[in-house]
Amino acid sequence: MKRMNVIKCLIALSGIMVVTGCETPITSSSSTQTISSSSNEGSSPSSSSSTFVIPEETNDLLSFFLTGDGSYYTVSMVSTQVTKGVVVIPETFNGKPVTKIAKNGFKECDDLTYIQIPHSIDTIGESAFVSCNKLTSVTIPNSVTEIGRYAFEGCYGLETAIFEEGITTLGEATFMYAGIKSIEIPHSVDTIGDRVFSCTHLVTVEIPNNIVKIDQYAFEGNQYLTSVSIPNSVTYIGDAAFGNCRELTSISIPDSVTYLGVAAFSGCRKLSPITLPASITYIEAYLFNQNYQIKTYIVPSHISYIGNGAFQECSDMTKITFSSGVSYIGDNVFQQCRSLKKIVVPTSVYHIGKELFNYCDESGSIYYMGTPEMWAQVDCETLDLKVYYFSTNPPLDEENYWRYIDGEPVAYGQW
Repeated sequence: MKRMNVIKCLIALSGIMVVTGCETPITSSSSTQTISSSSNEGSSPSSSSSTFVIPEETNDLLSFFLTGDGSYYTVSMVSTQVTKGVVVIPETFNGKPVTKIAKNGFKECDDLTYIQIPHSIDTIGESAFVSCNKLTSVTIPNSVTEIGRYAFEGCYGLETAIFEEGITTLGEATFMYAGIKSIEIPHSVDTIGDRVFSCTHLVTVEIPNNIVKIDQYAFEGNQYLTSVSIPNSVTYIGDAAFGNCRELTSISIPDSVTYLGVAAFSGCRKLSPITLPASITYIEAYLFNQNYQIKTYIVPSHISYIGNGAFQECSDMTKITFSSGVSYIGDNVFQQCRSLKKIVVPTSVYHIGKELFNYCDESGSIYYMGTPEMWAQVDCETLDLKVYYFSTNPPLDEENYWRYIDGEPVAYGQW
């Protein structure tokens, strides 16, 4: 009777209701706390259908939706009020396999403490377990080949995720803001996607040697991460991939890496200076921004380009040496590098950007390896910059020239 009253009410409010699509919601009763659910408000358990589902009235049921050609089921919760404690998803229902966990399937189930995912599941839908804060661990069976984006986002209590080999795709922000402390990435995965482990509680990460790509923001904002091992299978490290990992102290970049993204290590305040492999030719913008461990740095000869703000706020850096391969130095490269007073610029440089020493306590100086005539050909956008020119013998105009003394650049008349 209750359900008939609900239907009559809906018809009265919205006129004739047409139910379309190929998904049929079915609920199953169980004496255990095995919980089934209908789709969340405003969403369907399958992106391939526009089915409108009348909520089932139940206290302890899972909702199953016959999906696609009717050969398998998608499963989701009943409601956040009903779904509590230990949840066991069955492998089959009505003689057919349960293969997918719906989009938003168990979203915001605050009292869900454990979910058992059977080996029949091949897909965990987008936002399936968002903000399930009491969920502490999850095991992903090897039948799962795809985890949708935001699947476990905001699961603050989720400390452990165990993967069986098999999964190939970790969706965008899969574990973002989750409480993950350790992870073993399966060898079947070749890409760590956008923000997958952003802002978790990871302490150490060992990336398996099948990984080719570490996408943008993959580990960004991990405040407890201290070390990362990157194998020589990796060719791409995306923008801000390890940005703001403030406790990260060491990382090595293998020769296989050909792209090291913008701000990849920005905000890594404790990171020891990194040796860039010969495969890297650009220091991208803000790459070492706010690194307080760089005291001296030698830019290797295979680097030709230094992006905007590359060493911005490296406040303890006192010396940087450019090799002869550098040709382009961007804007604000040494902004707020308050301990850096002078840099030696090779004659290979043809461009220096704006405000090179912006917001430094004192104006920095350039010790140019060439002559005034050669410097005149350099496109220098930083105004009022003091430039000294190299000369091995004391010139008549000593105050504008420099030479090396004990390996240090020194202007004539300052010794």
